[in-house]
Amino acid sequence: MFVLINGNLHWLGYIDEKRVQTITTFDPDIHTFKEMSFPDSIVSSWNVLGVYAGKLCVKHLVFSQLCDGIEPLGFTLRNEFLFYHFNNKALALYDPDDNNVKFLKISNPRRRKPVKYVDSLVWVAPDQVG
Repeated sequence: MFVLINGNLHWLGYIDEKRVQTITTFDPDIHTFKEMSFPDSIVSSWNVLGVYAGKLCVKHLVFSQLCDGIEPLGFTLRNEFLFYHFNNKALALYDPDDNNVKFLKISNPRRRKPVKYVDSLVWVAPDQVG
């Protein structure tokens, strides 16, 4: 998942085979990459990049009511954190403003699968029927 802020692309990467997570930034104007390490307090594989109040942010997953078993999916336009909870087999939204998690009710969940949206300049034409 990429985040675009102030003309720079940001994404999560790894330094080495120890899987130490970093934020990698690419500045397309001067064609340079930069890496920024996380503080020791949030070194984890459960970090997600996003935009909050117009700034680059890192959502470090710490949910007392959920513990583990989640897949981060991203952020909504209202700055809520969207994730899939494996134990409940449900999509959920975390609102950082009121520190609340809301599980989403989806009809016929066995026929649904959450996928990450990726911006692309490539047009995928729909199948021709008939």
